Amino acid sequence: MKAKNSIWILTALLSLSGCAKNDQEEQELAASDATALVSYYSFDAQNADDGISGCDGIPFGDVKFVTDTPSGTGYAASLNGYKTGFINIPYNVFAGKTSYSIALWMKDFDFGTVISAISSDGPRADFPSFNVASYSKFYLRSRYDNWNDTPDFEYDIFNLKASGWHHVAVTCEPIDVLNHAKRQLYIDGKLVVSDTDAVQAYYNVHGYAEDIITKVQMGGNRNGDYAQCMTMVIDNVRFYLKAISPQTVQELYKGKM
Repeated sequence: MKAKNSIWILTALLSLSGCAKNDQEEQELAASDATALVSYYSFDAQNADDGISGCDGIPFGDVKFVTDTPSGTGYAASLNGYKTGFINIPYNVFAGKTSYSIALWMKDFDFGTVISAISSDGPRADFPSFNVASYSKFYLRSRYDNWNDTPDFEYDIFNLKASGWHHVAVTCEPIDVLNHAKRQLYIDGKLVVSDTDAVQAYYNVHGYAEDIITKVQMGGNRNGDYAQCMTMVIDNVRFYLKAISPQTVQELYKGKM
């Protein structure tokens, strides 16, 4: 009987030790993700200022700040694409980076660009670019010279477009020395797409990508022609310079952050 009790106690201790280890790993991941956050646009001050690194956005056209938010507090940004509403960020935190994440809340969106880097060298160097297709799919372009190629991934969102707030997160990270990349899409805290095909995701294109990719936009279409803008309401937009963990995505979704 004593032997059985000893085995049970040992098993319980090992189990508790494993839990403690998992908790510690999750805390370390959360700390790493928090450190990688480089830009955060809460819109709560009724502007597009960046609360982290000072990469402040500039609203153009019809952009309003509204009290309809995921958490019920603060403000969100409402971009009217029909009246050329978009937010221009005259910096590019993604330049030269192969690992990143974009996370935000969205509602009442139609089709066009959600978030995109904008290049002074034409659309072929605009990356990352996260978009909504006219045929109701999210899609991502994460690599140079794929303007005319198929997107890195697509995901059907027809039922999301008119159903209130949704949390959306995109992550990208290299998986080998050849800069092949793993891209993931989370919606409302759940992983819905994971693409690990051998597709280049490098950013130092011909050695000058940092120079030609000059800014990031919320809403304006990827080639810089602002006549085609995206209608949407967005809140709590975050840029990270790493692929954030599923735990962090869950925290952002559940906490409505």
